Amino acid sequence: MKGDSCSTCSTKSSCAGGCERSEAELAEMYDLYADTSEGHLIWVELDYSQSNPMLKDVSKELIAKARSFDDQRVIGVLFGPESARYAAREAFNYGADTIYHVRHPTFTDFDLESFTAGLTTVAERVKPNTMILAASDEGRELGPRAAARMGVGITADCTGLEMEKGVLRMTRPTFGGKLMATIISNTRPQMATVRPGSFLIPEKDEGRQGTVINWPMNPAAGIEPEESAESENEGCLQDAELIISVGSGIGNLRNLELAKEIAERLGADMACSRSVVEKGWMDQSHQVGQTGNVVRPRIYLALGISGALQHQAGMSGSQKIIAINNDPDAAIHQIANISIAGEVGEFLQRLLKKLDEEEPAEV
Repeated sequence: MKGDSCSTCSTKSSCAGGCERSEAELAEMYDLYADTSEGHLIWVELDYSQSNPMLKDVSKELIAKARSFDDQRVIGVLFGPESARYAAREAFNYGADTIYHVRHPTFTDFDLESFTAGLTTVAERVKPNTMILAASDEGRELGPRAAARMGVGITADCTGLEMEKGVLRMTRPTFGGKLMATIISNTRPQMATVRPGSFLIPEKDEGRQGTVINWPMNPAAGIEPEESAESENEGCLQDAELIISVGSGIGNLRNLELAKEIAERLGADMACSRSVVEKGWMDQSHQVGQTGNVVRPRIYLALGISGALQHQAGMSGSQKIIAINNDPDAAIHQIANISIAGEVGEFLQRLLKKLDEEEPAEV
């Protein structure tokens, strides 16, 4: 006010006659442009195949990961009918503090337009520091669309997230999986989509409680959910207990067919390295690694796989790794629990003969 003495400058003079400090200096002094965003917003993806929609495993991963960042709030946004309230409460067990339940009876499947509108509306209300979605088929559509509507950047297909003093360090493969890049965003919220299976799912904390905020919403006018065909292998690898994975060292298609026969007899899932996909021998949906699936089976049998870092990023969480490779210096031998330096074709023939001789023991 006029006549009042100002204590922010050396003259101690009245501001009425003009301040010696510039507008930028005063803004910095009083922290007028400080970032006020707070909390971590997670899109909670649901499995709608049951009468009561339930959390998908990737939602549990992301909620728990956000909980590990710091002591800021973890806020979930889920879309579903009234019966999805059970999933909202389960989210608390994995670290969520608040769940926005965006409700409508028709939200029994993914609706891109409605989900985009609901997600961005909640984000504008809570002003989170970070906003994280699964890099599922749906999340890869929803994330960029929401980012564009809010005018912020997004880092896609991350395999690693770390928080440092409020700054989210987002790691993802680049240059065709040959390098790992760590990206920092200068917009808020800091947005990322994360590949399913990138983080461990912790044990449920049954005692955790939180707040459910019911948010009724009408679907976007004229928008009808589209049916999408699921590939036969989709989602299987991430849940597999036993995986037989082949690399270029498999040698030929005959050996590949032997591996598939053994997998069928053992009840194992087939996987492969990128080089096998590039040869056209297996579909990309079977690929494990930075640019493929992230798996954590009980047993991972690696046949003719060199063990490059790009491949290790997708399977190093396996409980037991068994490697067969004729190169004794192959990197896969360094991380394997059981390592055999030998020809893959010979190993497959001996294993198949053993299976012919006796019923296989439970793996």
